[in-house]
Amino acid sequence: MLNIVSRNLNQTPAFSIGFCCHMEVFAYLCSRCSGTGYGFNFNGSVMNIALVAHDGRKQELLSWVRYNQAILSKHTLYATGTTGRLIEEITIDNPEVPGTLTCPFKGKVTKLLSGPLGGDQQIGAMIAEGKIQMLIFFCDNLIVQGHQNDVSALTRLAALYNIAFATNRTTADMLLTSSLMDNPDYKVQIPDCIAKYANRDLQ
Repeated sequence: MLNIVSRNLNQTPAFSIGFCCHMEVFAYLCSRCSGTGYGFNFNGSVMNIALVAHDGRKQELLSWVRYNQAILSKHTLYATGTTGRLIEEITIDNPEVPGTLTCPFKGKVTKLLSGPLGGDQQIGAMIAEGKIQMLIFFCDNLIVQGHQNDVSALTRLAALYNIAFATNRTTADMLLTSSLMDNPDYKVQIPDCIAKYANRDLQ
C-alpha cells in the first residue's frame, strides 16, 4: 500500500510538505504493525498511565488516585487538563513531617488539553503511537457528553490497541494490583487485525 501512495505522490507534485509528514507517520505505523507486540513487558517497568474523568466522576477518580498513591507515584502520569490539575492538588499526610500535609503529585502530572478541547484526542493519538500503556477513564455514563465523538474515539483506540483499560474503580484497582504487572513473561500484544488493516491490498 505504501508503494501505491508514494506513486500517487510522485504524480502530484503539488502536495504539501505536510502530506510528507503524514507519509512518515504512515510508514511508522506500518513498521509498528509488522510484529505482534508493542515490545513492552510490564515486569515492574515504569508505565505511562493516562487518567481521565468527566466532571460527574472527577471526585471518584481523585479518591481512587489518593487510595493508590503509593503505586501511581512509581509511574509516569498523563491527564486531561482539569483532571490533571486536581490530581496535582491532592494532599496526603506527610510521613516525613508528622502533622503536616504534602502534595505527592505536584509537578508530576503531564497535563494535556481539557477533554472537550482536544485532550481526549491527544491521549488517543498517544495510544496509537504506543506511548500509553494504561488508561483509567472514569466516564459519566448517565449523560451524553458534548464531545461524545471524542469519548467514543478514545475508548475505541484503547480497546483496539489492547492496552490496560478501566472505566470503573473496581477494574482500575484490579489492574494496578494484578500479578501480571510483575510477570517478566507477560507482553502486551497488538491484535493481528491492526497489521492486516495497515497492510490491506487496495489494488
